Amino acid sequence: MGAGRLFALAAAFFFASAAYCEVKWNNLDDSRRLGGRKVSEGYLQGKVVMVVRLNAASARCNDVLAKAEEVWRNFKSKPFVMLGSGQMDSASPSEMRSLIEENLVSFPVYEEAALAVEGLQAKKAPYFYVVNPLGKIIYSGAKEHYALQAVVIGLTDLASPRNADQLRRFLEYEIAELPASAHLRLKILREKDPGAAAPYEEQWRKLDSDVQVRKVSRIVEVVKRLKDFAPRMPADARRYPAKVKEALLRFSNIKDITDPRLVREAKNSIAELKWLEASL
Repeated sequence: MGAGRLFALAAAFFFASAAYCEVKWNNLDDSRRLGGRKVSEGYLQGKVVMVVRLNAASARCNDVLAKAEEVWRNFKSKPFVMLGSGQMDSASPSEMRSLIEENLVSFPVYEEAALAVEGLQAKKAPYFYVVNPLGKIIYSGAKEHYALQAVVIGLTDLASPRNADQLRRFLEYEIAELPASAHLRLKILREKDPGAAAPYEEQWRKLDSDVQVRKVSRIVEVVKRLKDFAPRMPADARRYPAKVKEALLRFSNIKDITDPRLVREAKNSIAELKWLEASL
């Protein structure tokens, strides 16, 4: 066997092994949560995570929090998590919560949350590090713009999975969190590599219904917004009935949806649309 083939096999083994390893995190229990949604080790698996270490005593933290919140709002629809880590050696939990509330922070923040790697909790705040889906730190330092670049690189790598297991992890994430993206990815995969897409045929059929339900849910929001602007834009009022009827027609296949969660969402959307139709 040639050296090149040996190297290729070794690289494939390394990436497969890395993809299967569980990435360990410290201090994500409920008693340490300071703000934002709950997260767990399982939730962070397979995602790009940007950790920002915070200190209520640091004047720069207000500016850093505003920038971190902007990054979170721009990327939270991706397989990405912004995770705040409150440095508690010079601040009380109440001081940290006040800092979070004052800056309207919506991403999760925990006391001393950290990747389970030595030395990270000794870093002075504000401080950033970015963890890729395989648990590797791809940036650490005090420059938020470098951390943002690392996030973009990590998401770009994730968007082009390097092996079958990474593809599986990413598809599992997308199917659960971003059905429209998964639907498109599976469509492309079916065209390019039917064999790789074959294990996801059942999910493909469910996503057909899921994507339609979510598309209609968005129409509900669009129609609501148009209706809110009706007094200012009376000429657009003629468009509402047509949009509502178009949306209702998309639910003609609701009997084919088997997922109870999707049926509930579909029925809620139908109720909203019928209410809008009656109020026009």
